[in-house]
Amino acid sequence: MEIERLVDNLCLRLAFLGSQEKKDWWENYMKGAIGFYGVPMSQIRGELKNWVEEHTMSDSDLLEMSFLLFEKDIAEEKLAGILTLQLFLLERFEFLYLLERFNDLFENQLIFDWNTCDWFCVRVLRRLIEIHGSSCAE
Repeated sequence: MEIERLVDNLCLRLAFLGSQEKKDWWENYMKGAIGFYGVPMSQIRGELKNWVEEHTMSDSDLLEMSFLLFEKDIAEEKLAGILTLQLFLLERFEFLYLLERFNDLFENQLIFDWNTCDWFCVRVLRRLIEIHGSSCAE
């Protein structure tokens, strides 16, 4: 599938940016709960923005891409999925639909470590409430 190929391309680009020193630090800090490439958040964001500019995708395809990133094993890949939601998609879909989709991330244990969960809550759920108001948190 084309979206999967594009996701793999983004993941390769993130891997290329990694630092062994930062990878080792994060994996030690996380006690091996999840693997890392060692890419700072600012570089993940920058690479993601460049990648999105290079590829013309519908909002639906971009949403699917973000969920495919959550299926990956490396923290920076999941963080790219989080940033895709935050930067490009939260205002483009009804919050009830998004909440149903987010439930799948937890049901399928695609968010299983505290670091990814924390970033998801801060970058996605908090922003969703800011956009749609407290009714989406009830």
